[in-house]
Amino acid sequence: MSLRPLHFVGLLLILAGCPATGEPAYPESCADGEALDAQDDDALGCVPRDCGAGPWGDIERDGDTIHVAPWGDSGDGSEARPFSTLAEGVEEAIEQGGGRVALAAGGYEGLRLEQDAGGVELAGRCTGLVTVGGALDAEPIFVVSESAVTLRDLTVGGTGSVGLRVQGAGGVATLRDVIVRDITPAADAPTGVGVVAQTGGRLDARELTVTGALGIAMACSEPGTRVDLLDVTIEDTREGSGGSGWGLSSNSGCQVVGERVTVQRNVETGIFVSGGGRVFLTDSEVPDNLPNSAGEGGCGMVVVGQSVFAGDNVRFLGNQGVGVFIDANQASTTLEGVRIAGTLPAPNGRLGGLGLVVQGDVFFEGNDLEIADNQGHGMFVSGTGVDVLLENASIRGTRPGAGLDTGRGLTVARGARVTATDLVIEDNVEVGLLATSVDTRVTLTGGRVGTTSTGPTALAAGIVIQDYATLEADGLLAEANEGPALYVPTRGTATLTSSLLTGNAFAGVVVLGGDLTMIDGEVSGTREHPSEDGGAGVFIAEPEGGDPQVTVQGTAFSGLVGPALYVLGGGDVTMTDCDVSDSGSWPSLPGGILARGGGAAGSLVVSGNRFADLSGDAIVLDRAPLVLQESDTGPNRFENLDGVALYAQCGEGGTPPTVTDGSVEDPSCRTSARPLGPAVEYVIRVQETGVIQ
Repeated sequence: MSLRPLHFVGLLLILAGCPATGEPAYPESCADGEALDAQDDDALGCVPRDCGAGPWGDIERDGDTIHVAPWGDSGDGSEARPFSTLAEGVEEAIEQGGGRVALAAGGYEGLRLEQDAGGVELAGRCTGLVTVGGALDAEPIFVVSESAVTLRDLTVGGTGSVGLRVQGAGGVATLRDVIVRDITPAADAPTGVGVVAQTGGRLDARELTVTGALGIAMACSEPGTRVDLLDVTIEDTREGSGGSGWGLSSNSGCQVVGERVTVQRNVETGIFVSGGGRVFLTDSEVPDNLPNSAGEGGCGMVVVGQSVFAGDNVRFLGNQGVGVFIDANQASTTLEGVRIAGTLPAPNGRLGGLGLVVQGDVFFEGNDLEIADNQGHGMFVSGTGVDVLLENASIRGTRPGAGLDTGRGLTVARGARVTATDLVIEDNVEVGLLATSVDTRVTLTGGRVGTTSTGPTALAAGIVIQDYATLEADGLLAEANEGPALYVPTRGTATLTSSLLTGNAFAGVVVLGGDLTMIDGEVSGTREHPSEDGGAGVFIAEPEGGDPQVTVQGTAFSGLVGPALYVLGGGDVTMTDCDVSDSGSWPSLPGGILARGGGAAGSLVVSGNRFADLSGDAIVLDRAPLVLQESDTGPNRFENLDGVALYAQCGEGGTPPTVTDGSVEDPSCRTSARPLGPAVEYVIRVQETGVIQ
């Protein structure tokens, strides 16, 4: 333990009860929150009320307490004759086998505790009046190694490479109501660190504030090292020469467990978990972290490497670039009751204000997860090694930002797998849910996708499944989107069971060369698109290079402007045991099926369906094939039609429809043509838009 005396002359005069030369007399009363300090009936000035009265304030003391005060001189540690240095007080405590060292108001030099101190406690009068500093700029202020030490009611701050370092299997530091402030290392050092735990050390901190460090506020590393935090604030870390001003860093196997932790206004990253670090937070906040001077970062949290993060009731609010970024290898992340909201674009324009990014090789689980009001993507999931489980999650209010013309809710790409129960995706721009690329798979049970709006460069769709991606949805509600509820272009595959698609624009489902299976669902209330017309239940088209495969079974269609099925071009379409009613409100459109230009390669098979209460024709063919046949439930049925059951305009050389169930009396080709209006098509090509490489 070494000591370099501090010469705070003015401060010592005050502590001794003497006003400095030329200063006014001490006041007789103090401002709110302050109290008049006194010793032996002498007024010493105003101090914060929680500092208590007298040199040692409210520190609990007894006959074994060792006293230290800056004005002490060759003392014995008693109240009457205190030691003058922290080092002397600690040496005395070690000789006694441990005990409390009471620090009077003033400034002290730090020290190294590298032997068994038997449980020494350093108790300051209060954080506002007791400061420990004075290290060389390349040395730590405090080092705890092979010792058990408690720091209470004091501030550690100023020049030094580290404010407090806890190290080694025998190093245990307990902090209670401590401030670590403005740790600033040598000019050529890349970073200073407020608090460090390493090589198996243990840190237990309650009511700790780490503020203004230059580089990293709190860091822990190496297996066996553990940090426990309660009511801790980590804030305002300044950017070091390396560009970072991280709040909390855990790596190389260190474990951090925190409750009611706030990590705010740090530079580049609020929380950084890497290299096998493990962080567990509950009831905590990570808001308003900031980019570095190059305009990069500002993330609330970054998890990389073989690391673990678990958060319960944690809020990541108002960060920049990405709210939470997980790019890990064989890692695990669990978020329970977490909110990620209001992420802002990075100033350098490279990233929008993305809420949550999960990529790499990671297992991610989110329960009661809320992602709201971010920019570009609410949640971006990418990578063949990514498995995501979501339950009762919501992704809302994403808007375009920082060069991203989309405000997508959820993007799943590059072979990632997402399984979600009761997921709500609503009020996003362009696409609510996008699944793209080979082996990408999304499985939805229950949940809602709604109120997706048209973007600045693309039409809207609630869900887009493209480029060999797969969707399986059971009990899904998709409603009130400004485009179709589901869009399946070439090489996309979607299966819907027991799902309701209602109040969407243009069509409930658009299939352009992709595959769709819809079983026991309902499509209702489809309205015209403001610019694209339509109004169908399912719109099916065969683009160049596409061959749509569509099976619709046991599904109810009602309240549609257009037909239940609008088939444009080829493809194989089967409609079985469906109920179509109250549809086809436009005079030029049938209520049941409109098939146009199918050609010899396509097939349209309609079995055991009911068409009832239609305001026009049930089925209209325009140079398209059709087979009407029985299903296991019986023949097709046509009831209460304002038009005819089947109207076939075959064109030159066309083939009349085939009727084997006796449901239609006259399947022959008609010579006159129905006024069907122009053929419509809804095309929206959505690219993946990778996030971070």
